[in-house]
Amino acid sequence: MAFTVRDFESLIRLLDQHPEWLEALRQRILTRELIEMPTTLQALRLETERHFQRVEEQIAALMEAQRRHYEEFAAYRQETDRRFAELAEAQRRHYEEFAAHRQEFLTYRQETDRRFAELAEAQRRHYEEFAAHRQEFLTYRQETDRRFAELAEAQRRHYEEFAAHRQEFLTYRQETDRRFAELAEAQRRHYEEFAAHRQEFLTYRQETDRRFAELAEAQRRHYEEFAAHRQEFLTYRQETDRRFAELAEAQRRHYEEFAAHRQEFLTYRQETDRRFAELAEAQRRHYEEFAAHRQEFLTYRQETDRRFAELAEAIRRLAERVDVLDGRVRGWEHEDHYRNRPRRYRQLVRDPHILSVEERESLLQFLEREGRLTTEEADELGEVDILVRGRQKEGEGDAYLVIEVSAVVHTEDVERAAERAAALQRALPEAEVQAVVAGSEIHPMAAALARDQGVWWLKDGRAFSPSEIPTSSLKS
Repeated sequence: MAFTVRDFESLIRLLDQHPEWLEALRQRILTRELIEMPTTLQALRLETERHFQRVEEQIAALMEAQRRHYEEFAAYRQETDRRFAELAEAQRRHYEEFAAHRQEFLTYRQETDRRFAELAEAQRRHYEEFAAHRQEFLTYRQETDRRFAELAEAQRRHYEEFAAHRQEFLTYRQETDRRFAELAEAQRRHYEEFAAHRQEFLTYRQETDRRFAELAEAQRRHYEEFAAHRQEFLTYRQETDRRFAELAEAQRRHYEEFAAHRQEFLTYRQETDRRFAELAEAQRRHYEEFAAHRQEFLTYRQETDRRFAELAEAIRRLAERVDVLDGRVRGWEHEDHYRNRPRRYRQLVRDPHILSVEERESLLQFLEREGRLTTEEADELGEVDILVRGRQKEGEGDAYLVIEVSAVVHTEDVERAAERAAALQRALPEAEVQAVVAGSEIHPMAAALARDQGVWWLKDGRAFSPSEIPTSSLKS
């Protein structure tokens, strides 16, 4: 058996008599998804908040790790500066000791030159008596001076090479921080060698003083016994040649050791450069991995933001659908509220009668047959929420109310009511047709449009003329 309009009206009357049945009817009309929608939205909101909290905790952990990295780097840089300062202080003390040693050497050389001058003067007097021996001695002295000059030149070149090597070593030392312990050890050995060299110098000076004393004594004895002195001189020359040969051999060995040490230094520098290159490569890979991780994190964040945007958009669309459904349900409730209470319209017409669907269809078919309405206009009037017929408040003519019902009246409701009332007024020029909007709330723009187009507002049985719509009751 079909469910007719009469059955529907009977159902409406029963629901008016028993409001407690509305919840049971709502449970059967609405789907399970719409009923469970608030719970689903609450669970979705909680899940979203937990996800955002996890993302914030991960970001906080990354920021803490970055802060610890900067603190460790600052401590490392401070320690490096301190060690460089200590090394610079040690280098300064070394140069001061070297300068003091050089000054002592220059003083000794001046004393030696003075004593050589005195010896030369004594020798000059001796040449007057022993010309042949003087010539031989001068020749030997020239040879000795030449060899001393060569030795001094070799010593100077050695110091220059040593200074260049030292400068190269210091320059290289500034480029690395991992060789401080080895450099300190090398510095200690250098100080030991320097101390040994100084001791050797003192010994040599004592030996030279002793030789000068022996030479003076020999000179004295030479005046007494030339033949014995000649033999002693030859012996002394042989001893000197032997010692010069030993000194040259020691110098050669020193150059060999220096060359070996330099080769060892170059090899060690190559190894250090290789290890620095490996460290730089590892650091580069670390930065590449960090950059890849950061890019992955940014991609993940973009994807998360996109998914959250999609989720927000879905929630917004769902909220719009819920609002639409809620508006429709509330509109149906308001339509039922106004459709079954004709007494509400007594403020507008006398003896109001709400036309049923059959009565409305009969009236529209008559007007369409008479050519007063087009098919489109008849179809449009057939969509009116409520059509009321009565008598004019002042007069005996018919009066019609074209009513659009909504929970909240918007400009679309006002426009529809005005257009449909105007069409019915053209079809029934002898009657009085009034456009009406009904609802518990009205939008400010709809209220302004209703005042402009002469549309009445019916609120809970109270009618407001277009000029009487109170602005204090408008809802935004």
